[in-house]
Amino acid sequence: MRDNEPYPRAGPAAGKELPSDALRGSPDAIYVKDRQGRLLYLNPAGERLLGPGAGALQAPGPTGRPAVPETPGGGIIIESDADGPPAPGQAAASLTRYERVVFETGRPHSFDLSIHEEGGTRVLHFSLGPYRDASGQVAGIVAVGRDVTHRRQEEHSLRKREAQYRRVLDNVSVGIAVISADMRVDAVNRRMGELFPGIFPGQRPLCYASQETPPCPGPCYCCPTQRTLHDGQVHETMTRTPSPGGDIHYRIISSPIKDVKGRVTAAIELVEDVTPRRRAEEALQSALELQQAVNAMLRVSLDPAPLQDVLDRLLDRLLAVPWFRVEKRVCVFLLDGECLALAAHRGLSPDAQRAVSRVPRDSCPCGVEPDGPCPVIHGPARERLDPEHGTWCFPLKAADRPIGAIILYAKPGQTPDSRLLDFVRAAAGIIAGVVLRARAEEQFLQSQKLEIVGRLSGGVAHDLGNVLTVILGNGYFLLQGLKPDDPLLPFARQISRSVWLASSLTRQMLAFSHSQPPDFRLADLNAVVIQTEKMLRRLLAEDITLETRLESSLWPVVIDVVQFEQVLLNLVINGRDAMPKGGKLLIETANAGIHVALSVRDTGIGMEEPVRRRVFEPFFTTKDPGRGTGLGLATVRHIVELSGGRVEVESLPGKGSVFRVLLPRAKGGSQALMPGEVPLAAPGGRETVLLVEDHPELRALLEAALAGKGYQVLAAGRGEAALAMAGEGVDLMLIDVVLPDMDGPELASRLAVRLPEAAVVYISGYAGAVVQDAASRSRSSFLAKPFSPTQLLTTVRRALDQRRPAA
Repeated sequence: MRDNEPYPRAGPAAGKELPSDALRGSPDAIYVKDRQGRLLYLNPAGERLLGPGAGALQAPGPTGRPAVPETPGGGIIIESDADGPPAPGQAAASLTRYERVVFETGRPHSFDLSIHEEGGTRVLHFSLGPYRDASGQVAGIVAVGRDVTHRRQEEHSLRKREAQYRRVLDNVSVGIAVISADMRVDAVNRRMGELFPGIFPGQRPLCYASQETPPCPGPCYCCPTQRTLHDGQVHETMTRTPSPGGDIHYRIISSPIKDVKGRVTAAIELVEDVTPRRRAEEALQSALELQQAVNAMLRVSLDPAPLQDVLDRLLDRLLAVPWFRVEKRVCVFLLDGECLALAAHRGLSPDAQRAVSRVPRDSCPCGVEPDGPCPVIHGPARERLDPEHGTWCFPLKAADRPIGAIILYAKPGQTPDSRLLDFVRAAAGIIAGVVLRARAEEQFLQSQKLEIVGRLSGGVAHDLGNVLTVILGNGYFLLQGLKPDDPLLPFARQISRSVWLASSLTRQMLAFSHSQPPDFRLADLNAVVIQTEKMLRRLLAEDITLETRLESSLWPVVIDVVQFEQVLLNLVINGRDAMPKGGKLLIETANAGIHVALSVRDTGIGMEEPVRRRVFEPFFTTKDPGRGTGLGLATVRHIVELSGGRVEVESLPGKGSVFRVLLPRAKGGSQALMPGEVPLAAPGGRETVLLVEDHPELRALLEAALAGKGYQVLAAGRGEAALAMAGEGVDLMLIDVVLPDMDGPELASRLAVRLPEAAVVYISGYAGAVVQDAASRSRSSFLAKPFSPTQLLTTVRRALDQRRPAA
């Protein structure tokens, strides 16, 4: 301190305690005060730093205030933490609050002193410490101060930048944590706190593998942060955390923080919630796997193998899908009438197979009909399948119509997810498509067979019809010449019966091949049974009894009576052949809901399931060679379906069979006269008939029958000959459909130019589309071969009577 300083010096005793002169050269401000607040020492740096404000550090003047002008010159104001102006006589008031703390506690303290100047504000930082006398009492304080204005400005800027960085870090979408080298959390941003609320600075970080803190003991090589702290490299990993709403997926990246020497001092950990992206990737992967599984099944479905083989391979593919986690058991049922038939399966025991080989459609193993509210999840599995597991039942549909069901076995407590449901729906669609394709192929093959049969039956019907008509006609004339007691009369009658039985095969082939148009009309099934019963009994051996149970108030139906007689005949013959050792046949009629039912029940040998499935296939037969054509039951189904009905069959080995025909109920009353009935007395006439028939024997027979009843007959064997001989006096044209030089309808149209009023009757073994169209015109009729002279004369008379009178 300079001698000419305006500040008071301490006495000799105090001077001995003053700092050495070395303190004068210190760049820091240093001052000393005693307990009374008197300034004992202030070094030059203090004078320079404090300026005129240094007086604030002195003891109070006579007025009790600090020796500082109330309005310092130059605008200098010293702001300290003093308690305010002291009261008069209170010298201790010149001690600042921090100085008093040092005196009272004997401990060091520090404070900042801000000095506002015209050029700005300077900040001085003072550190206060006590000095003690010989007795150890605090005798005063020593203060060291330095100008920290720039430091405080830098600290303020640093805090401002830190706040900015904090705002940025707190607004990023990833969690950020700084992990020290000893695996302690130094800092976390707001997003990290949201992702892991239990993480705070100072604690050990969360172990992402175990989801516990502290982490698993020892180095965790799956932890990217530990690896980064170990090798100083960037590491990344993916982890998931279980959650009630589904697993949460995190992507974790750890990067090193190094000092100037390249040593790893900490790690920055970035945590990103990638659950939406992960779920999207999983959904895409799931869709890809689903499509791959579906494609594999589609490739199998395109194999032109038998239906059973394709279904078995499809079920193998279904169960082989890795993520398709169900029991290795599956069943495919197909609707067959009112029953569900087991078409394919995997994993069923032999007992279960027998139990569900064929069940009513309302007894689907899932407990719901296939056209009910499917799919059925966790349905009550029937005991015959497996009572310990629920079932998942999915419908097999074609054009929104149920054709069956696919049934899976669920693991206990398992609930299907959307991917599994989508896959099974797709698999059900593929299986339904395979079934439909197989049925379409079967129908196509059947149509080809029908086409072949149609062509064959057309030719056979034409040629055989001619022969049978000749035989029938000659038998007619033979019967006309025999007396009632003639011993040859039974033989002559047998000829006629045999012809009609032989013609039934022709009619059966024509009906089956669509070559014979149906003649639908209102009829009574009871009347059909009664009319054919006598003939049916003659077909049965003596060891077979035939019974009928007919509903007394049976509803009418719309059928082709002649064709339906064939249905009844075929069913009875089938039942007869099923009872080689005799038995009982029962024909029943009944009203059944909206249907009229006709049942034929036998007590025969019955059928195994494979035979029952194929029983309606064309040309399929289990009879010995030469005993069956394989068309009988196929014809039955065809005729019944033409009438809008269906045929059901029930059969068990050794238990007989029941064939049930269900026909739609019709309104109105049935006709009393059955088709095919004709009056016994054949009518005649005097009109002129042009007969055109290429078969010589048949032509001669028809000419004799017509002439014998008074008709004038012009007979020709070819169309051109008929055109040459036809005159204006012809009243009726009797024309064979098939002629050597032209067909019958063409000949009739050419003759109609010259004979506009003449009626037309076509004769043939079958009626094709051309004949049907021609016969539908006015004054045109059709007579199917074989026919008797009585039928011929009746048809001719009716056609002549119905023709339009001449104008």
